[in-house]
This record gives sequence, structure tokens and C-alpha cells, in this order.
Amino acid sequence: MNHRRGWLGVAVLGAIALGVVYARSKPAAVPADGELGSAALGEAAKARIVEFWSTFRHAQSLRRQGHWEPAIDGFLRALELDPRHQDALYGLANCYIEIGRFEAALAALERLAESDPLGQRAYLQIGLIRSYPGAGDVYDLDAAEAALRRAVEINQEESGAFLRLAEVMLVKGDPDRAFELYALANRSNFRAVEGYYVRAYLRWRAGRAEEAVELLTEAVRQSRAPTIVAGVPGEGDNRPGSTLPPSSIDENRMFARVWNGLAGRFPGGAVTASALDAEFAALDAELRAVAR
Repeated sequence: MNHRRGWLGVAVLGAIALGVVYARSKPAAVPADGELGSAALGEAAKARIVEFWSTFRHAQSLRRQGHWEPAIDGFLRALELDPRHQDALYGLANCYIEIGRFEAALAALERLAESDPLGQRAYLQIGLIRSYPGAGDVYDLDAAEAALRRAVEINQEESGAFLRLAEVMLVKGDPDRAFELYALANRSNFRAVEGYYVRAYLRWRAGRAEEAVELLTEAVRQSRAPTIVAGVPGEGDNRPGSTLPPSSIDENRMFARVWNGLAGRFPGGAVTASALDAEFAALDAELRAVAR
């Protein structure tokens, strides 16, 4: 009996020793900010973590200042230290967007989607790039639709995915589905001017002037209200990294400029059927040009 206990003790001590060796040989993960004081971390691991957060924060600061290329270098270094860090991947992708490197942006976003398959922001940005006519060879409305459908599946409370998917469906020649999606966007965000405006356009195009006037009137009213930007905190979005500003092409999506200054065109707020032709001429021309 004592002989068995002796061997058991040796086996237990051996297992503990192997566990210590294995734990020390594993690469140290970068924990969340504020977890640097763990006594279990070696000095090298601590130094690596400190370097990661210093590098990442500096890259974030450079990005906010519009210094895209130095920010890219910073994000790349941060990702060497933690290859799956989601905010670093997102920041890197958006910097690439700003300098027109869309393929590199998509590569970073695909890595982000793999790392965070239930996160919406990677799919939103993939859809944005794929539906941006200025994106060159990566412009692909079918791929944009697939990414944005996934974004809608993940989160149906945030209006940005509905707005972007509606825009894609409109260009692809499905105005009925686009109308439904814009209506869903307005249920999620009643201040989304785009949803009312494009629905008003679609009703005008269908010869339903009375409904068009009603929707355009609401668009004018909401254009005077405090702006809520789709995809930016203010719509229940509290994900890590969601405080970062959107990319500039988000503000220049296919038709965004046609409803800019809407309140100024109707200073008294009154919309009449006689104003519809002139109001929607620009959007109609834009849509036909993009469709070609």
C-alpha cells in the first residue's frame, strides 16, 4: 500500500512539472486592458502586452488624426503581437479603405469575420466596399448582398445593415425589396432620412404622388432632427471598438449626396406634389447611371 502511494505521489509531481513546462512554453496571449498585473505572467509576456497596448493606442490616435499610413504600420505591428485582435483588424481595414487599398481592406475584414463570426461590423464593411463603385475590381454587388444579408441576420436592431442592403437591392433592380428594407430601417431608426427619402422616390416613380409627398415630408422633418449615423453608437451599439468613426466612403455611398441639404430645399417644411419631379431628378439620374 505504501509502495503504491509512493509511486502515485511521484506521478502527481511529474504531471505538475510537465504542466508548468507546458504553460511556460505557450505563447502569451494579450489579455484585455487592465489585466496586466497577473502574477502568473512572466516578465517577457508582460513586456509584450505593454508593447501591444502602447502600439495599438498610438495607431488608433494616428487613425483619428487621418495619418493613415503610419496608423497602418502601427496596426500591423500590433497584429504581430496579437494576430486575432478584433479592433486592430477593424482599424487596419478602415485605414486601407481611406487610401484606396480595397483588396487589403477586404483581407483584414475577412480575418475579422473569422475571428468574430457573430460580429456585424466586418460584414457591414465588406458590403460597403463591395457596393462602392469606386472600389474597382472588388466592386461586386452579389458579394455585397451576401455580406449584408449576413449582417442583417446577426443584428436586426441596427439600421445600417438594412440601409446598405436596400441600396444594393435598388441598384440590382429589385425596388419592391428595397422599399421593404428601407421601411425596416426606419422601424429600427426613425430618424434615418435616407429610408423616408428613397421610399418617397420609389412611390413617385410608381406614380403614387400622395404617398411620395407624405414620405418626403417626413424625410424633411427628420433632416432637421439631431442626426443619428447608421452603425455608430447611438443605436444600441456598444461593441468593443464601436466608438471608432466610420470610414469616409460610408458617408459617400451610392446616393447619399442626393438628400444632403434637404431641409434647405424645403425651408418651410411644406412638400407639394409639384415639387417631386425636380426633387427626385438627381436620384433618378444617379440610379440609372449606376445601374448601367
